[in-house]
Amino acid sequence: MKESALWSSLKDSGQLPFHVRIESPASPGVPDVYFGTGTGVTGWIELKVVPDTHRKPLTQGTGTGQLRPLQVLWARQASEKNIFTFVLLYQKKRAILLSGADVEPLLGATEDQVLARAVWVGSTNARERWHGLLEKLEKHGRENLIQLATQGSV
Repeated sequence: MKESALWSSLKDSGQLPFHVRIESPASPGVPDVYFGTGTGVTGWIELKVVPDTHRKPLTQGTGTGQLRPLQVLWARQASEKNIFTFVLLYQKKRAILLSGADVEPLLGATEDQVLARAVWVGSTNARERWHGLLEKLEKHGRENLIQLATQGSV
């Protein structure tokens, strides 16, 4: 699957009530999608199609399926500023959603380690692939907003 097909599949699923795909060569590192859940949770998603032959799903570099260094930097810096940022990996016919805060620590991790830290994992069945994504984004967002509020960060 190509990244454009991944985007089409996600967009057509109806899971994101508001979504804009951004392709900006002027700002390398900016994630591919800005989204809103309709309940006040907004954020960014970097789409990455990882070839099934990659043994480690999350790596940094300039090759196919890898996060560029500026994408890793964006994920870390945005997360540090309480901006919801995610990486959505597509590998082995499933979608794997990772929090931006987990991107750097998971670089080079095994598939099992990545799956254990995933915010959400979609089905390998195309019809069911995106089921539950919106609910998980909303829950993740609400939990983090509550945590930030109790820390006095909001």
